[in-house]
Amino acid sequence: HHEPAIRHAAVALGALHERFNIGEEPVSNFDRQERNVFAMQQYIKAIGLLVDPIQKRQQQAADVALMTCVLFICFEVCYFIY
Repeated sequence: HHEPAIRHAAVALGALHERFNIGEEPVSNFDRQERNVFAMQQYIKAIGLLVDPIQKRQQQAADVALMTCVLFICFEVCYFIY
């Protein structure tokens, strides 16, 4: 929980999974996107937090980058399934 990028990626995945557990079927693609706004906001924030140290030429821990990427892959797979 002490790495913001990992935390936001996990929250994004959890929010997306929660939509699946509710079991509501979206009427359209737009409806699905509208329902996943919070999850997508968290996903974007996680990307920003992961990239920010790189842009500032600071060191990013490899384990943080790898764990965040695993969560990103899970998010993207689930996003297109749900």
